[in-house]
Amino acid sequence: MRIVLTLALPVLVILASTGCSPSGSNSANATSDSPDSITFGRPSADLAKLPKVTPGQAIPREYIDSGDVEAVRYFLDGGADINAEVDMGISALMIAIAMSANGVTDLLLERGADVNLGSKEGETPLISCAITNKLPLAKRLVSLGADVNAESKHGRNAIGVVAHMGNDAWVTYLLDNGVDVDAANKNGETALHAACAQGRTNTVQLLLERGASADQPDKLNRAPLIEAAHKGSAECVKLLLASGVDLNRVTKAYQETPLITATQNQRTEVVKLLIAHGADKSAKDNHGRTALDHAERKKDPELVGLLE
Repeated sequence: MRIVLTLALPVLVILASTGCSPSGSNSANATSDSPDSITFGRPSADLAKLPKVTPGQAIPREYIDSGDVEAVRYFLDGGADINAEVDMGISALMIAIAMSANGVTDLLLERGADVNLGSKEGETPLISCAITNKLPLAKRLVSLGADVNAESKHGRNAIGVVAHMGNDAWVTYLLDNGVDVDAANKNGETALHAACAQGRTNTVQLLLERGASADQPDKLNRAPLIEAAHKGSAECVKLLLASGVDLNRVTKAYQETPLITATQNQRTEVVKLLIAHGADKSAKDNHGRTALDHAERKKDPELVGLLE
């Protein structure tokens, strides 16, 4: 799943030039939705020493990073553009959320910051909240018009992020607020793909109970079953098999079946389940190898015995 590789990038990009963690030096005492601004030990700037504001300028990043509410207020009162790109194509609101600068976040929202403006890569404040697990703030953003179905240029959306993490409270909230349970990103991946790829059994069960298609393939013809098989999650595989999926779906890129994928990754319990449900042992991948061939290459006698 591509989402596994790219999940945390927006926050890392935002923090790159500061060397700070999202919760700063006082992270041990802070929560992701604390009502207080996090200042990283830095006092509010002396407003008399702040530079003159040029109407339409961006809010200087240093004051957002440090959670300096009064300095940010000073720039806004002086005519700074609340939605101007601050740094690396990222909005002030996006940075404030990622840095857990909650007081600044509150101020920006009170002043009407665009709740759907995040970065040039299409990451939104809501997706940032999903990544950093800020559900109460996410609910506030949605109440202000945040798009629950927004997707970044890399194919990341909020439902995929939280399903990948196994955060069922988030999944339930998003589904209750207009997200299609089978919504696919630009790669064709659904929340069920994301949950299966990480072996999130409870999330898989929740999505299926909410009507997710158990056998919906992505653009490479990879259905959730092959993701669960790759991960080796026997429990997820059981849930999918009970939903009546295609055991022998072949992927486009490597012509792999779930059985071949499970064997390649030596997922013995999954191999047993697939065979018991009638998986085709004779299927061949793009190299002309069967699951048995892969078991022999792995020198795994138990798998060889199951597949002979």
